[in-house]
Amino acid sequence: MTPLLLSDIERAVRSSWSAETCTPEFRSRWTEDNPARDQCGVTAMVLNDLLGGELIRGEVHVDGERVDYHWWNRLSMGLEIDLTREQFGPEETVTGGVVIPRPPVTEWRRLREEYELLRDRVLEKLDRHQTSASVAVPRQPCGEPGEEMVERVDEQDQVLAVVGRGEAVRRGWLHRIAVTVCRDREGRILVHRRSEHVDRFPGHYEVGSGGAVAPGESYEEAASRELAEELGVRVPVRFVVKFLNRSGLSPHWLAVHEAVLPDDLCPDPDEVMWHGWLSESELLRSMGEELFTPDTRDVLSHYFSAVERRTV
Repeated sequence: MTPLLLSDIERAVRSSWSAETCTPEFRSRWTEDNPARDQCGVTAMVLNDLLGGELIRGEVHVDGERVDYHWWNRLSMGLEIDLTREQFGPEETVTGGVVIPRPPVTEWRRLREEYELLRDRVLEKLDRHQTSASVAVPRQPCGEPGEEMVERVDEQDQVLAVVGRGEAVRRGWLHRIAVTVCRDREGRILVHRRSEHVDRFPGHYEVGSGGAVAPGESYEEAASRELAEELGVRVPVRFVVKFLNRSGLSPHWLAVHEAVLPDDLCPDPDEVMWHGWLSESELLRSMGEELFTPDTRDVLSHYFSAVERRTV
């Protein structure tokens, strides 16, 4: 995938504006001669999806009185981007500028349809741009050399951008994780202890075997790949449940699978320092005595609930 430039994103945003993406109550005053008119809120949200950073809100004054609000973006290192400032006439003055926390999409009541329309248009244009550019100049996604890449997603699990996993964790961006709850032929559950050398939760016990979903990879493909990498087995995995998990290092969509494994496992010693099979009662007792990863309880809770619903 070809890295995007700010100029690519700006071009995609500007060419996606229309009367349908501006503030509904002011739609009648939108014109092609001033395409940025009343596009600031949805534009700031889409740029926040793509670039992260903070949402900034100022006030629009005419003759010293506030008549409206104006939104723009502040990126890392204090860089501010305002693609819609040009909409204002000489009598309109933008003042102030405070950071406004981004509300969850599920709580939106106003401008949600306009935002989603603009977002979809911009992502489509950027996707076409990257596809055509990658044919001529094959390059890798943005990120630190050798960094694991993931898909940043929204609260509906729709892809927004490809980013480094480290940045996703630091910024609290939603991305995708796939794990598998493994059982043996007797129904016991596999528990393993993470190596002391891994970056995340060294020495903790864990039930789900898995990791981040790579760009373009399905949850099931990622779950199967992680089993092969961590435990040295290639077996069919079956999807059980997916939920928005906020109990780990950073929020993420977590898909839980299940698989039946053979007894002769060959775990990667760089990942796993111990493994064993426990009955459900033994596992629950062990969780009260040993140090498990933060999301283990949520994984098991959703997994057991989904399996119970399936068998009713």
